Amino acid sequence: MRKVILIIALTVAGSIAFCEESPDEKAIQALIKQLESPEFTVREKATEALIKAGEFAAPALDRASKTFDAEVLDRIVRIRDGMELAKDDSERQGWTEKLKAIQKGWTLGQVHELLKKLGVDPKDSHGRSIHLDTTWNLRIITENLKDHEKNAPDKGTEAWRSRRVVWNWRVIGFPDLKPKIKHGLYPLVLAIHRSHAGNEDSWFSPVNLIRAVNLLHASGEKTAYRALEAYDILCLEADDPLFIMENPRFGQDYELERDRLVFILRILFVRADGAADMPRMYIDPNDIRGTFPLWIEDDIPFLAGDQFAGNPGDGVSEHLAFCWKHCVLRKAPLCPRGDPLAAVRKIWQAKTWKLLSDKNEKGVADEDTGMLERMRVKTALQAHRCVADTLKERTQDYIYKDFEAWVEKFDKQLLSAKPQWSPENQRYERKP
Repeated sequence: MRKVILIIALTVAGSIAFCEESPDEKAIQALIKQLESPEFTVREKATEALIKAGEFAAPALDRASKTFDAEVLDRIVRIRDGMELAKDDSERQGWTEKLKAIQKGWTLGQVHELLKKLGVDPKDSHGRSIHLDTTWNLRIITENLKDHEKNAPDKGTEAWRSRRVVWNWRVIGFPDLKPKIKHGLYPLVLAIHRSHAGNEDSWFSPVNLIRAVNLLHASGEKTAYRALEAYDILCLEADDPLFIMENPRFGQDYELERDRLVFILRILFVRADGAADMPRMYIDPNDIRGTFPLWIEDDIPFLAGDQFAGNPGDGVSEHLAFCWKHCVLRKAPLCPRGDPLAAVRKIWQAKTWKLLSDKNEKGVADEDTGMLERMRVKTALQAHRCVADTLKERTQDYIYKDFEAWVEKFDKQLLSAKPQWSPENQRYERKP
């Protein structure tokens, strides 16, 4: 059993007793009782002790949270936040320890080799940081030893990596932003951040968006709206010119994107008057309305045609105001029905789907220009991404070489895996 040092603050003399073993229920209850003490120092010591107790104190804290004492409730929130921060620090230290071999002067190629040994794909990154897992990134600051050379190799090539050397590095992650987020909203704000990898539909994950929408839906309308506003505040701060002067890499490091909010708002909320159209957000002359550029079929959202939308993040303020004034939460959480490839095929047959095609010189849709085919590939990849963990063979590289053969193989994999959506675990699972 894990051991922790439990510091028990005694109320009368203010002395401190130490217990080397895991805290028992009585010790936890004694600390919780001290949260009501009239002495500030006693309350502070009890708070710190409960944070150190960690998971052992969680059940008792849950019971204590039913109290109507505002002071105790506030401290319980602080204790839970402190527990999460302690956990985050432990995870960060774990990665820092694994990466401690990285030295100043290493080439990027050497860093990538180390990451591969740790089971991390250094190419699996949508920004300037390398994704270590779903929470933590490796931020590397490099310098070029031969910046004066005119014939520099192309960025991203092996030759380029061999010229770039490490100047400094650190492990960063979204938990770094917890102090900026109001109590109780962090899990919701984190889900918003994880809902989409950016404004590129090639990396879009329907499952991540479903999880965010459903978690916000379960929190209730007011709390969901507060969480969306909290994420928007983070993004606006990252774009503030004065803040950028002092923190030039903040936006790149934490990959804050306002377009995540737009996509969530267009699914989480529906118009109170029953109309289907949400605020118009695209510049294409074709009249595709509703939740575009999101296409929802069988409760699965797919992203296609976002290149017509300009920058979705530009419409966040309009969307937030519109949803607050004219919308209500959707009636039920998203619950995907059937397999995602079947849903995508229904979208491909929709009348509005052909409006995504390019225009010829006369302004008429021309299906032969390749736009529809590119959108078919991207949405098929999104469908594959939904159920990839349930398939025995997860390769998808050759989709660009022979799309029809890839779809046929994907069909066979789905027949074998029979993936089904699990409302409890919020993911597709292989049917037993």
